[in-house]
Amino acid sequence: MSLYELKDNKRRILPLFPSADHHLAMEAVIEGRCEGKIFVDNVRTPETVAVWTAPGDEALLYLAGNSDNTSFNEQLRDYFVETIKPASIKKGLDAFQAYTTHNWVDVLHEVIFADDDTFRDRDSYYILNPTKFKTLQPNWREHIPDGFTLKRAQTADVFERAEDVSALNGLTSWKSFETFMEHGFAYYLEDDTNKIVSGCMTKFVTSSGCELAIGTNGKYRRRGFATLVGCATVSEALQKGLKVIWECYHGNTASVKTNQTLGFEYLCDEYFYLGSLCESVENDLFFGYHCLTESNDPHKAAHWFKKGIALSEKENQPIPSGYNFYAACAFAVTGEHDLAFERLHLDVDGLQDANRFYDRLQSEKALDGLRGSQEFKKILQRLEELIKRNRNK
Repeated sequence: MSLYELKDNKRRILPLFPSADHHLAMEAVIEGRCEGKIFVDNVRTPETVAVWTAPGDEALLYLAGNSDNTSFNEQLRDYFVETIKPASIKKGLDAFQAYTTHNWVDVLHEVIFADDDTFRDRDSYYILNPTKFKTLQPNWREHIPDGFTLKRAQTADVFERAEDVSALNGLTSWKSFETFMEHGFAYYLEDDTNKIVSGCMTKFVTSSGCELAIGTNGKYRRRGFATLVGCATVSEALQKGLKVIWECYHGNTASVKTNQTLGFEYLCDEYFYLGSLCESVENDLFFGYHCLTESNDPHKAAHWFKKGIALSEKENQPIPSGYNFYAACAFAVTGEHDLAFERLHLDVDGLQDANRFYDRLQSEKALDGLRGSQEFKKILQRLEELIKRNRNK
């Protein structure tokens, strides 16, 4: 037996991780504020460690130390297949992210996730500059608009009512509501009908810092609401003397724009390996997007998009418009023009910003092979008519 669960003095694993300061999920597991398990090869003097936690809609695995421990690796693989994977799927999760140092990459692919597709991707991390926050947002409370009220979350029903604000929809990154109330905090903005339209909460809080989760109902975006709830949450974090971390997918420009209005500064990018726990529409579509935009492999992207589209039709599940556009790009490059036009027409059907989509069609190089066709001109004509109608409203 070379796989042991570490149940006390958990901080002894930290020297094995070269950069753990911004991984507050792992620190929250160590401090017992977030559900998770820590496995080591030796409970007294660990040389190999694996940390597993599944906060919210994420399943996270951290690996560090000696990667050549064959017995540990094989037992971790068995535990992953027999316990972690089914438990995560039961929780409603369909993917995992594995963070590890370079020496673990071959082990990750060949042993631990030998039967699963994995993709290399990266997250971006930002840290709050308190001075910059105070300079950028000195009078933020004055910007709360009439008809809206900013409140601190005090009761569990807030997280049940916030069904259209994903950042507040549940407390799954915390052991319990009681644990959250003891260590965490959240703020939300509601209108005069008591509808929650935006919210920000501490996803993790440790003895040294907190990580934020923030979101706004789609119908209320671009009105500065995320900035307001972010200001309230950041203000309390600073009062408590906590460093504040912001993590987002590296291509999420909207998230970066919001965090910069609050005074966050870029900290680092960190690569992870994304894998599937079970087949899902979201996984297949994201893998297609990743192959197209990160791996520059349109043929593999088209394969994943076709899988996702077929599964969405089988399960009667709509495809988010953004994925339709990227699928169209992949199909255009691979010469499957009929499929590309089908996706573009579907995108037009569900548009929220016709002007932006029109400009995007005109500038996207992946669609160059479609531009001279009558079908492409029909799509542009539909957009022009839609833009004209919107102007006349």
